[in-house]
Amino acid sequence: MTLEKFGPARLRLQERRAQAAGSGEQPAWRLAYCARLVPIKELIDLVASVSELVQAGVGNFTLDVMGHAEEIPHYAAECYRRASDLGLDDYICFRGNLNMAEVLGDYDMLILPSYNEGQPLVVMEAMAVGLPIIGTPVGGMEQLILSSLDDGTEPAVGPCGLLVRPGDVSGLAAAMRKLMNDAPLYSFFAENSRSRVAQFFALDKAMTAYRGIYTQLEDSLTVTPPLVPPQRPPERARPLLLRALDRAAAGSVARVNQLSTVDQAGSAIRSATKEKR
Repeated sequence: MTLEKFGPARLRLQERRAQAAGSGEQPAWRLAYCARLVPIKELIDLVASVSELVQAGVGNFTLDVMGHAEEIPHYAAECYRRASDLGLDDYICFRGNLNMAEVLGDYDMLILPSYNEGQPLVVMEAMAVGLPIIGTPVGGMEQLILSSLDDGTEPAVGPCGLLVRPGDVSGLAAAMRKLMNDAPLYSFFAENSRSRVAQFFALDKAMTAYRGIYTQLEDSLTVTPPLVPPQRPPERARPLLLRALDRAAAGSVARVNQLSTVDQAGSAIRSATKEKR
């Protein structure tokens, strides 16, 4: 994650917030969903949550859906149909796939209601801009959003968003409403969002951490010399072995000719000597 790439988007977000503070009124909240339109990302849950908010009288927001729709076309079509059937055309806009670095500064929070994640890049990109996050505790989301991060060199950074159980439509609606209604909490999350990325997930920080891990592993390893496989006796030594065997036990020469290693030859010599005794 390179913070400089998202500098212009962060500046645009700060300008929007300053204008809102100067006017004394909160403009309509702009919410962002940035992910593929596939079942595992569960956009349909978010559509249902938006419907709950509207039915509860919360209408000062819009949700922009950004992401590829071609992977599972019938699921994307179901998302479009569900939003239309619920009368949400004025609240939800499907914008297709966009460059996040160019548009994230136009939004106030990122919402990702996934059923499965790794460590989603779009979440770190939104954090680099300074957006609070609403998501689910799957994959690396809890570490990104909630876990107390403290490397011992700087003050610990608090959480930067809210996580709700996957599939909890009402919980997701409540989380969105809470952030829109609680200005101090929103500001707290927004400040932490940028700080968490800058302190722990920026490229230079990540590379330093990896180098430290590799150094510790290297120091802890004990090198064991490799085992040397038995070697076939050199050709010039074979006649000596054959004569020794001939003296030790008559009739063993034919068997020694089939031996492939010094170890095997030595065993045969000892065995033949015992037989002669």
